[in-house]
Amino acid sequence: MGYGVIIRDDDGFVLGGGGDFNEGRFSVLEAECIALEKIIEVADKFWVMWLLKLTMLGW
Repeated sequence: MGYGVIIRDDDGFVLGGGGDFNEGRFSVLEAECIALEKIIEVADKFWVMWLLKLTMLGW
């Protein structure tokens, strides 16, 4: 099972992205749960990077 994510801003500019591949057989429900877990991880990492950039800019 492969998955990917692209993060864009309001104007459609690509801010980041990534993907991975899990070997094995998964049901549709399992695949959707794995994808949900991964997108939460990516969103969390992106949020932390965004906060660090604001901190470095002195906001």
